[in-house]
Amino acid sequence: MWKAGDESGSGAFLAIDDLGPAEHWHGREREWHTVGTRLQKAEHDGKGTIVLVRGAPGAGKSALLHEFGKRAEKANWRVVRITGRALYDPVTLALNAKTAQATTRFTGKIGIGLPGFLKGQYGKGRLSMRLLQTAPIERIVARLSKGHAGLLLLLDEVQALADRVPTNAARAHAGETLESIHEGKLGVPVVLLAAGLDHSMAELEKFGISRLMQRGGLINLGRMSKCAEHHVIRDWLVAKGGAVSVDPISLEHWIETVAHETEGWPQHVICYASSAAEWLSRRNGDMPTGVPAEVLEAGRQAKVSYYNRRVQGMDRTYRVALSREVAATGATGNLSKDAVLDAFKAVPRLKALDDSSRLDTASKVFDLTVAKGIVRERDDGLYQIPIPSMRQWLVSTYCTP
Repeated sequence: MWKAGDESGSGAFLAIDDLGPAEHWHGREREWHTVGTRLQKAEHDGKGTIVLVRGAPGAGKSALLHEFGKRAEKANWRVVRITGRALYDPVTLALNAKTAQATTRFTGKIGIGLPGFLKGQYGKGRLSMRLLQTAPIERIVARLSKGHAGLLLLLDEVQALADRVPTNAARAHAGETLESIHEGKLGVPVVLLAAGLDHSMAELEKFGISRLMQRGGLINLGRMSKCAEHHVIRDWLVAKGGAVSVDPISLEHWIETVAHETEGWPQHVICYASSAAEWLSRRNGDMPTGVPAEVLEAGRQAKVSYYNRRVQGMDRTYRVALSREVAATGATGNLSKDAVLDAFKAVPRLKALDDSSRLDTASKVFDLTVAKGIVRERDDGLYQIPIPSMRQWLVSTYCTP
């Protein structure tokens, strides 16, 4: 039986990119408790549910999915990382679960090798995709969970789910699958742990999924606590960097210096702490009293590189317009959507268009900033760049006289 909170404090932190597994994770015990409780209830009731982890870019959503998957496996749950296609295509679900392998026949046609539970049901040897697609997803899910406490499905980047389900028919089928999980209609313990940006709840609502807040299925990720952040930085310096300073004051000074730059954001911790760990490792862990300037500069460069990746695909003229609106908000950083749209419509490249076309183009650019997590909507209807240092970077980089 799963026990919520088991092994809290162990785990992983993010890799250099903002998606995927990571090393040195502390904190998030409240999140562990929330998801662990949902798994325990699903196992007890023999039903399923959906849990959504949402937050700003770099808040540690993907790392949480990865780490909680490892913990669920230790509790005898079968864990499958899926794509959006797996919600409506049984072939993809089977492949995601590694229960079947795509093979190419000598005729050049694609077949499916069925070395597991599907062989007994659909015949021996290879099976055409067309035949496998007739298998209800419910039946495959039931088979996947057999012999386990339950089935945990991990779905990342859920804010782009609708774009990855191409047709109306596929969306309807995906919606049915999500509803079956959410309402516990599959007859087996199946939990979907999804992660995405702040507007991911609205994306799930496109598929008819709501009431997550009322059911305790919504987790909001933000900054790490100061204590957790310091633990993570310490792990990087000692476990990865091999810091061997006999002076605890030096170690604490390094931790405080790095934390001052990272401000509790997991992605920033990676940028700076990994740089510090690499510097120490090259010197066999020998730690001077102060943090060398080159270590801090390498961390800043990594952070700027991350910010640049977030704004890729957005024309520079729109970056300038957005940064000027941000600068005009002063310390609050609160943006009005109408004000941002007006700023985009005033971009010189749009002046030749009629009013309707200008508004349409400006709206698409604004939607892009939301989709990429550059801005997010607040509860009061205003918008804000979620990472303060990214807000400062935008202004200093693009808001020039």
